[in-house]
Amino acid sequence: MNYPELFTPNAHSDYLIRWIEIVPERTVAIHEVLEKNYLLGKIIKVEQVGAMEVRSNNFRITFETKHGILRIILRKNIQWATLSELETVNNFLKAVRNFGVPTPEIITAKDGGEIVESSGSFWQVFAYIPGNYYQGKEDELSAVASAVGILHKALAAIPEDARLKSSSWKLPTEADFKLIFEAAKNDASELGAMIRDNEQIIRDAIDNLLVHKSAIGKSLTQMIHADLHPHNFLFNQDRLTAILDFGDVRLGFRAADAASACHRLVRQYVVCSGKSWNKVLEKGLRTFISNYQTVFPLPAKELALFSEFMALALLRKIKGNLFKYFQKKPDWSYDVAHKEFIKQMNLFAEVETMKEILQKL
Repeated sequence: MNYPELFTPNAHSDYLIRWIEIVPERTVAIHEVLEKNYLLGKIIKVEQVGAMEVRSNNFRITFETKHGILRIILRKNIQWATLSELETVNNFLKAVRNFGVPTPEIITAKDGGEIVESSGSFWQVFAYIPGNYYQGKEDELSAVASAVGILHKALAAIPEDARLKSSSWKLPTEADFKLIFEAAKNDASELGAMIRDNEQIIRDAIDNLLVHKSAIGKSLTQMIHADLHPHNFLFNQDRLTAILDFGDVRLGFRAADAASACHRLVRQYVVCSGKSWNKVLEKGLRTFISNYQTVFPLPAKELALFSEFMALALLRKIKGNLFKYFQKKPDWSYDVAHKEFIKQMNLFAEVETMKEILQKL
């Protein structure tokens, strides 16, 4: 592995939410959506999440109303191509909220609808919840682990919807990465060289998953969140106030969703501690797993595969990142793909370290 820096801060380690005001000429579509479809007041400020989230499709809008200042979150949806799919996601969001999972409340348009189509995109308005992201303090780790358990229990109670089914439960194969490896052979950039240097690591990870194919295939599937990382948990005054971003909800392995959350949230706990990872990592893993298992226990045979499920989640992200780069997606620049690949390979190295500890738990 060429990325030896384990459990160091990454793009999701900054827990403070920073907002950047957008100049009026860049907000034409936003004004059109809000002024045509919502009766909220006079727009006085439009802000977008700053720092590492500059590509965010979430905007904080401040209104002046007869009752005072009002803030909302406007979301431009890019994950789902059809209104039917997005309506299904909304139903999932409301169902888990009714189950007791803290999620943002949808604000309806003046026609009573929850989704607005404008400028070729689907838009939604949510109640604004003040706070910052998950920092990684021990009490926060306990809270998010329990919340993930409650979320999974809520999602398990919802029937699977064919419109949100995907192949995410299928194990990756070397054939899935063939085009990426072929493209990297002729890529003279630093990223191309990194892919070539790490090709065998990726192949070995795929082979390891295939060794466990039978056991993984018998694991429980249900609707899952599929994007549980530090910036999708909101805290205010040390209290968990929201789980965010259900745009990737899909059918998948519950254990994979739990394992990926465990990795990303425990690594943040290690970063926050300011201590050497080998002094606090085991405690972090125990804290997450014990709190999650208290709420919605996974079978022992699936817990035994936690590191494999972590690797499965990372392989999906690596594949998606590199495919978007080599397919020259307009919103996926070389710089973004390069940074993401370094981060993802570092996360792979962390999984190998966690694997040794998880085998002892």
